[in-house]
Amino acid sequence: NAPTTVAAATMFRAHRAAWSTAAAAGVGCLSACRPPSSLAWDARRHRRPLLCEAPAAAARPPPPPFEKLFPPFDRDWDLRHPADDDVQPQGRTRVILFVRHGQYETKGGPGAGRLTELGREQARMAGRHIVARMRADPALKKGMLWMTSSALDRAVETADIMQAEIEAELAWVDVPVTAMPAELKVIFSRNIDADYAEMLVDEGCKPFVHKDPSNLLQPSVQIEAGSRIRVAISGGSSSSSAVPLSDVVGSSKFFSVHSSLALVKRLPERFEGFSCDGCETATMEDIHWSDHAENNSVLFCNDCFAKGPKHNKLKEGDTCSRTSHGELQSPFRAPNDKNLNEADVDVVAG
Repeated sequence: NAPTTVAAATMFRAHRAAWSTAAAAGVGCLSACRPPSSLAWDARRHRRPLLCEAPAAAARPPPPPFEKLFPPFDRDWDLRHPADDDVQPQGRTRVILFVRHGQYETKGGPGAGRLTELGREQARMAGRHIVARMRADPALKKGMLWMTSSALDRAVETADIMQAEIEAELAWVDVPVTAMPAELKVIFSRNIDADYAEMLVDEGCKPFVHKDPSNLLQPSVQIEAGSRIRVAISGGSSSSSAVPLSDVVGSSKFFSVHSSLALVKRLPERFEGFSCDGCETATMEDIHWSDHAENNSVLFCNDCFAKGPKHNKLKEGDTCSRTSHGELQSPFRAPNDKNLNEADVDVVAG
């Protein structure tokens, strides 16, 4: 399973090209991502709406099927990952999605450099587009690893909006129908949208844990009484009584269990570059400073501090009592990367 990184530094190239194609045809890439009907869109500069109403007589054709606009990703594009399970893949592949920030205010005022209302809608559309791709390709969803952005306001805001859309989908962990216990029963709760219904696991069901190492962010999920289950509407049931889950999944190969991403501790950005003087790890949840850190720069991670801090620069009686604590953050969102910032390009004359 290929790990997937979302970098919100600069719109999803495939999304941008497909949107241009779809805009030229007068339709949106996805039904959930169409622009407001009151705006006509310029196919050549689709980031900006034209300030006019679309002709009333110009009826839009139905949107093309998702599979036509976005065919399944060919995982053997480099001829190193054949579909034959008996053939060992050569090497490891990473899928990186590059996303351009939304439209932003280029003139003065308090909002200078921040996204416009249209820019925020573009960010939501980009996030929903990736969600649609994850639903169509469970392997892509399981391979989602982390996202980052440059430190520019417009890129951070774009990433924030996209993160909310993507994490809402990542919280629904896909489980193969073949992995569910035969006795698992559910009760209809509500229709989530036009495509999915939510069920609740019946009180009489025994808990079980589904493990999937290929799911990089949620390798295990527990299903127990009261767990929220998502199924496709086509196989759903609106009955208020408990029914076997096998009766409501229909022809689907997967059902989804809701499990929010567990938060992780990360140190504030100002401590970037520090490493433990005991084990030399740079991945620390908290920092325990020497009483004389301003002079000896000695620090320890939680594990080394618990074992008893030792270092030749420590003076006798040094308690390492001062602590800088990490902050709980999403495991999907990596710190903003200043190396992704846009830079001025020097032009060489001649």
